[in-house]
Amino acid sequence: MPETRSVDSDWRSSEYCSVAVKRNGPDEVLLRDNQRPATVLRLTTAEWSAFRDRVTSGEFD
Repeated sequence: MPETRSVDSDWRSSEYCSVAVKRNGPDEVLLRDNQRPATVLRLTTAEWSAFRDRVTSGEFD
């Protein structure tokens, strides 16, 4: 499993990509490209879980 590192404040990013993730309260997850940090995708925790599960299963490979 890739190691995660702190990007800035509470943003977390894998060492293998430029995507960062941040919890925004109990019901929201923020997702951004570190090369374009002003653009942020807001997901509910359910949407984030579904997306993460699909990525983990290799659906987007």
